[in-house]
Amino acid sequence: VTVEGEASPLTGAFDVVAGIVGSDVTVAQAQADALLRGRATIDLSAARTPEGTVLRDLSVEAGTLTARASGTVTSGRSEIGATVDFRDLSVMGGGLRGAVAGEMTLAGAPGDLRVTLDGRARDLGVGQAEADRLLRGETTLAVDVTVAEAGVRLNGVQLANPQLSLTAEGEPAALAVSARLADLGLLLPEFPGPVTVRGTAGEREPAYSL
Repeated sequence: VTVEGEASPLTGAFDVVAGIVGSDVTVAQAQADALLRGRATIDLSAARTPEGTVLRDLSVEAGTLTARASGTVTSGRSEIGATVDFRDLSVMGGGLRGAVAGEMTLAGAPGDLRVTLDGRARDLGVGQAEADRLLRGETTLAVDVTVAEAGVRLNGVQLANPQLSLTAEGEPAALAVSARLADLGLLLPEFPGPVTVRGTAGEREPAYSL
């Protein structure tokens, strides 16, 4: 562990650069321990001033995972960006396999935040036969959400791969949904062929209605 910088206990201000290098770290959680097997590093560069907190860089490398984040947080506005590249999920065990990568952004003022996510996956597997068949090949996911004082709005969701496509948008009480399965036989062998579903899904206690 290395730490360099300065801090003011009176004001709470700080400016720090820190690094952690570990080998075969364990945290008594099977999946996390599997990920941390071998060499793992965490690097942090951040500062806090009267105006807010600046995350110059936070980077994590552990096994097949690389993640980075940076941004600023103030009382009036926040802007944070992060990237993840997980090259082999099988190290987590539990039937997981494949690779995922993506970028996330968070921007806006308190009470009016916008979150976006753009992700890609290749040959995902979750250890469940039907789901694994749907996730074969290249999968893309785009999510755009606004979190405001009035509530959450799904500006758009798009998921696509060779087997499945899905789009959705709207308020939780009335989501417009469209989905297409290239071959229903992937789930129900006795009913081969494509199927398309369009409609509205709404939040109704204690579940969703379609």
